[in-house]
Amino acid sequence: MNKPFAIFLFAHSLGYSCFFLRIIFVGWYVLEKTDSLFLVGLLSSIPVFIFPLGSIYGGKFADALSRKLVVVIARTSEFILLFLTALFINLEIYPLLSIGIISIFYGISNGIGAPSRINMIIDILGKENVSKGNSLSELVASIVSVIIPAVSSLLLNIFTIDEIFWILPLITFVGAIAMYIGQQRGRFRVDGLAPGIVSLIEDQISYFGPHHGGTISIANITRVNLITYEEFKSWRLDQNGKPSLIIPVAAMGGEL
Repeated sequence: MNKPFAIFLFAHSLGYSCFFLRIIFVGWYVLEKTDSLFLVGLLSSIPVFIFPLGSIYGGKFADALSRKLVVVIARTSEFILLFLTALFINLEIYPLLSIGIISIFYGISNGIGAPSRINMIIDILGKENVSKGNSLSELVASIVSVIIPAVSSLLLNIFTIDEIFWILPLITFVGAIAMYIGQQRGRFRVDGLAPGIVSLIEDQISYFGPHHGGTISIANITRVNLITYEEFKSWRLDQNGKPSLIIPVAAMGGEL
């Protein structure tokens, strides 16, 4: 297992843990405050029911935008929402109403980020290792599902029901940082889904495509920009006195 994917799995486990810890904490809090099983089921499960709505748009964003950007925005939103939940509960600012409203947006944010998080496995490992990556990801989720009840029980014995909600934004923040680091150290985009071949021989980067190509020396590169060229995300490598070399990010060998 490479290091970027190990970091990704760690971040995935934190996000998965936070989602289900929130369900347990909200259910316990609502039961203690209202003694209503109906409200327990309603308020704790709102994100689960709203999640599919967000995932519909999340799939579109994953195809049209940088998956890393989508995940970062989603994780940041989740951190803010969980922080507000903890704040409103501890300050007793309409806590039940706050939980209900914030839970809607929390479910949407999780749904939007999910397709990009899943496809980041391809970005990090490459399409040839997708099956293995998905298997490990599901294994981590299964392990987390087993230990979450014990972890939540331990936390509920250490913290008060109000204090415990501060743990959720903390977990989300750490997970967001880990997800970002894992993506930075992995591949940027899918290898082999754009035309052309990229090679690196000594200090010469070469691209051979159906419509354009060329060679550039690493020492002569003056600027690197990410652009959209012929409907593909591409690197534009500028050099003094010569035409820029444009290389599709998803070309074969593009991770070089």
